[in-house]
Amino acid sequence: IMFEWDFVRSVTSMRLMAELAADHGMALSASLMGTGVTQKDLDDPSVIVTAQQELRMIRNLVEQLHDVPALGMLAGSRYHFTAFGSLGFAIVSSPTARSALDVALGFFHLTFAFTHFKFMDAQEESILTLDDTGIPKDLQRFIVERDLRALITVQRDLFSFNAPLKRLSFR
Repeated sequence: IMFEWDFVRSVTSMRLMAELAADHGMALSASLMGTGVTQKDLDDPSVIVTAQQELRMIRNLVEQLHDVPALGMLAGSRYHFTAFGSLGFAIVSSPTARSALDVALGFFHLTFAFTHFKFMDAQEESILTLDDTGIPKDLQRFIVERDLRALITVQRDLFSFNAPLKRLSFR
């Protein structure tokens, strides 16, 4: 099965997650187990990895750090706009939050997200849905939390205001 996110990506996301794992006492060898990625790879931002390698690392974290509350949220808080390379700088150059979101959605393959973002304007509010179709069931919670928190982290990096959040719901 080929998913829309099944493309290569920078190793930066894996580096951020390895740092999170280490902060919670997980050995680097345990977080990288089965990924084929090395410490040297994590230190080189030009290295590219597959979605499957990153998913394997996420599974390692979910299995080993299952007792850490909101692990995905903690991960997402590390994804500042600078983590996204040239896309991050294109986003930061956007004059409005909406145009920044349009840039991100237009170049979604340059993000680290596994969820699919669907944005809709509805009367006086905007609705953002994160679709986790195709994500392995055991990784859905972590990935939805991470992707949502990364979006909030980048928004806070770029704008001096917090968009009013009227409602947040999960399945």
